[in-house]
Amino acid sequence: CSEGPAKETMASSWGVAAVATAAVAGLVASALLRRKPKEEEKKKKPGLVYLHQFPVTPGWPSYSPPCLKLETYLRLAGVEFVDCRGTEMGPLGKQPWIEVDGEAVPDSDTIVHVLQTKQLGTPLDECMPPAAHLAKRTLEEHVYWAIVYSRWIEAPDLVGSTLFNDSRVLKIVAKCVIAPAIKKALHAHGLGRHPRAEIYRRARADLAAVSATLGSSDFFGGAAPCSADATCFAIVANILWSPFASPLRDALRDDDEFAPLRAHLDRVLARAWGADWDKRGYRRSAPPAEAS
Repeated sequence: CSEGPAKETMASSWGVAAVATAAVAGLVASALLRRKPKEEEKKKKPGLVYLHQFPVTPGWPSYSPPCLKLETYLRLAGVEFVDCRGTEMGPLGKQPWIEVDGEAVPDSDTIVHVLQTKQLGTPLDECMPPAAHLAKRTLEEHVYWAIVYSRWIEAPDLVGSTLFNDSRVLKIVAKCVIAPAIKKALHAHGLGRHPRAEIYRRARADLAAVSATLGSSDFFGGAAPCSADATCFAIVANILWSPFASPLRDALRDDDEFAPLRAHLDRVLARAWGADWDKRGYRRSAPPAEAS
């Protein structure tokens, strides 16, 4: 069957990405405020979600879009959860993942499905429009990789200093070990085979289509949010408010066609995070020193 090698290559790319992510997490262990829930705590309250995600960095909740997406979803849906920041990987060897009712559940998309099946929180995707589903997949499976490219390929030194502060050794590891592994994953995905201009052209077109899909609506679900809103928030915030300069950040900041996404970012921030975002010292713009 001709699909065998292709599937094997793609599986390998995700494996490389997972290993690289695990390496990043392991290197920032010293910066962690790690909290693993005790076994007796897990048994206290059925339905209580233990969210495992990477540690915060100064001024930002998570440079991992899937982690930020999932926490935003939990907040939008009103799911009670305990935030467990650490380096422990889930069943698929990546983060985020959750523990609920003694079960370990990996992958942000699977987690949302499981939570809705268990009827934990508001079932946000009960009436999610098909267009919202397509927008979500576009952001998660394509634009996400352009973000990875803008960081690990174009700015590995900045990634190292952002994640590892002033540790010279860890910055060298980030640039010389992790970045090459990420480059292989991008190549296996396919996007990384293209020239820089083409990568950003495609991602910009995706963002423009998502912005047009949202249009004048408050949320992708219409009057009420759905999981696509959490995904869009995590992706756009990790482009627009990050220290990593790119043509995507410039376009989202300056171009009128992305006004719906900018307004949506503020709307989801207010709805999901409320005052918590500012209380925790998370920023609402790119750091001035890095702004392009």
